[in-house]
Amino acid sequence: MSKYNLIIASFVIIVLFVFTKKTTCQSVTCYTPEGQNVTVEIDDITWRDYNYWTTRVIQMYSLDATILDVNGDGYTNGLDLDGTYNCHGYAWVMTEGVGLSGWVENNEELKFINDSSYSNDGDASYVSSDSANATHTMYGDHSTRVIQNSYPISSSGSQTHVSKWAEGPLVRHAPGHDNYAFKNTSIISYYKLKTEHSGTLSTYPKTWIGAGGQTHTISSTVTVPSSCTLTIKKGATVNFQNGAQLKIYGTLIVEGTSSDQVTFNFGSPNSSTYNGIKFYYGSNGSIENAIIKNAFYGVYVMNAAPTIDSCEIYDCTYGIQSYYNSPTIETNEIYDITNYGIYTYSGSPEITDNYIHDTDDYGITVNSSTNTYIRDNTIEDCKGGVYAYGSQTIKMYDDGLNKISGYTSSGHAVLVTGGTAHLGEYPDQGKNSLIRNSSNEVVYNSSTNEVLAEKNYWGATPSSSWFYGDVAYDFPLSSAPSGVGSSLGKTIEPDLSEDRILFAQAMNNLDSDNVEEGCTKLKYLIQNYPDS
Repeated sequence: MSKYNLIIASFVIIVLFVFTKKTTCQSVTCYTPEGQNVTVEIDDITWRDYNYWTTRVIQMYSLDATILDVNGDGYTNGLDLDGTYNCHGYAWVMTEGVGLSGWVENNEELKFINDSSYSNDGDASYVSSDSANATHTMYGDHSTRVIQNSYPISSSGSQTHVSKWAEGPLVRHAPGHDNYAFKNTSIISYYKLKTEHSGTLSTYPKTWIGAGGQTHTISSTVTVPSSCTLTIKKGATVNFQNGAQLKIYGTLIVEGTSSDQVTFNFGSPNSSTYNGIKFYYGSNGSIENAIIKNAFYGVYVMNAAPTIDSCEIYDCTYGIQSYYNSPTIETNEIYDITNYGIYTYSGSPEITDNYIHDTDDYGITVNSSTNTYIRDNTIEDCKGGVYAYGSQTIKMYDDGLNKISGYTSSGHAVLVTGGTAHLGEYPDQGKNSLIRNSSNEVVYNSSTNEVLAEKNYWGATPSSSWFYGDVAYDFPLSSAPSGVGSSLGKTIEPDLSEDRILFAQAMNNLDSDNVEEGCTKLKYLIQNYPDS
């Protein structure tokens, strides 16, 4: 390209930038990961010209770049030249999931790399990096997002960066091959998201970003103070070292999705630090669509009422423990637990639609809790189903729809040693499916109160030997209630007849060398299902 053409092209770019019509509709605030406020302008840019960017910029400067067909319409009417956001808004806000689509300008983008005073460790949200580990670049008045794990788009050859070109298109390009650097890679500054955390966080709002499959490392216990909110974005993996914990005195928001979960890996259960996610008095929040594994407590709740929803908790000593409040525990899969799946003490928790299996103790244990609603759960292959003791009240009636099966020879579907247990009373239906899988009683009541267990399904016609203590089991149902059990259990296991389920469980026991348990189930099958 001649010097004359270069001058003309640069002049055209400057003129178009100056005379482009831009109307600011409103300003909103987002935050850097460490909590400094950033102004985002929601704008409308009217100038668009697809041919200008291809012929006058990419071809003229021989840039290794591809304009992205964002709308999938073959660039019809130039709609891919979206002027509602700029390069800084795309790189630091939109792709990181911390705010709305818009313009970040007037040096607001510098806050992402200069907010160290907002942190507890003296590091900014994004720190200097080499090109191999970078997540972002910044040079002049331009920012790019480095492609990681095919995020935010797939790379192609040397095109490993993606950026928004002013009011024009979104472009995938080689490092420096854009309308700011013009292939001069010496001006590029590389940055990466800070992903190492420890200690007590400052009181500014915090965000742990998961975009691009980010892994965060916790070297020592992280504490969220009472006036702080920590948000963990979808796709994040949080690895804990040295028995570290996550202690919540403020607010924890975990924003996983069904297709992009947040993963908490505690390494191994630690009986010295009792590692896990812990909510303390006055805290609140929600954990949604998370994987929690290798902890002493998957989730520990002390006088708080978070929501724990759609999580997978496994390889822990305890799944969920709650004291003195009323958390919502729903649609979780809890398994491979060496103690109780869910344990509650006092309060009135809601325990619904959980799939609990393969725990070494009871699936759900309730101690001195008031009006604990247990509904639509599947509990199978645990020591026992529900264990109620102390001055508690559990409610599994009025369409309880709990499905309990596969308990061991040392357990029961329901064990009551204190308080009251209501599993159904005519005409109200219990509508639970409580299957006797061994010689042990299906309901064992050693309390002084009657256990109401009417209008339930027992797998076969129940007899008095199936029960211990004062248990009213009249009006048994002749078949399993429609819709019984957790929605998760239904997804994982097909709706088979009880004898087929028992046979499959017995075979699994024998395959895993649990001969005694397998033989007990086979003996029960022969006695109760001779024609199956």
